[in-house]
Amino acid sequence: MSFAALAGVALERAHVASHAPAEVATPPSDLKLTDQERAILGLAAEGLSNPEIGERLFLSRHTVKEYLGNAMRKLEVSSRAEAVLKAERLGLIEPR
Repeated sequence: MSFAALAGVALERAHVASHAPAEVATPPSDLKLTDQERAILGLAAEGLSNPEIGERLFLSRHTVKEYLGNAMRKLEVSSRAEAVLKAERLGLIEPR
């Protein structure tokens, strides 16, 4: 991932974190992320790009994009940084 992309994720993370509650929230009972969606969000939290995540999980970058999009839809967010932060806050993935 490029420096600019990492900087953007860091800025987005700082902005969202400054407007989010500090404690871990309880996920709604109807929010179900698949194991693959959780794994992809976890790797996205580490700053990996879709192709890098695909290499780690033996998936195409297109499949990674689909899983990430599904997770974002379920989490009701519009960016990957928001998805990572919300998943961390809900305890769906380990905080980084």
